[in-house]
Amino acid sequence: VLGGLLVYGGATAIQLGIAALVLFTLVAAWCSDTLCGLVLDVFTLPPLAALLLFAISEKQWMMLVAAAVAFAPFAVAAMLSRGMGMGWGDAKLVAITGAALGLPLAVLVLAAACAAAAILHRLLRGKASPIAFAPYIAAFTALALPLTLGSP
Repeated sequence: VLGGLLVYGGATAIQLGIAALVLFTLVAAWCSDTLCGLVLDVFTLPPLAALLLFAISEKQWMMLVAAAVAFAPFAVAAMLSRGMGMGWGDAKLVAITGAALGLPLAVLVLAAACAAAAILHRLLRGKASPIAFAPYIAAFTALALPLTLGSP
């Protein structure tokens, strides 16, 4: 469905390739976090490296900036919680979100994902259990992809 929306929106072949890479990462991270409680490096590092190499080769400097801006607060949270609250897999996943969506959309999407995770977790489970955050990041990023990649 997302691929169809991107094609309908006039996405280029490169944009469709980026979307496919990002969507694979989102689905893998969602499943990994839900089943194992963490986002494995194998699902985040290769796609992030590919996006960053693409950004450098195409001189898309704002992709790098957006990835860094999205990554920074989550990296601080991962560092402060020592992986017991926010993990490094989540931080790398939001860097992918930043690179794929750009600024300011990535910031808005990630803020909405944080709010939804907090609200739904509180309503459904209470505050004593851990939150699998990757599904929220994945869902909100996937919903926002057609807004940014669907326009040439």
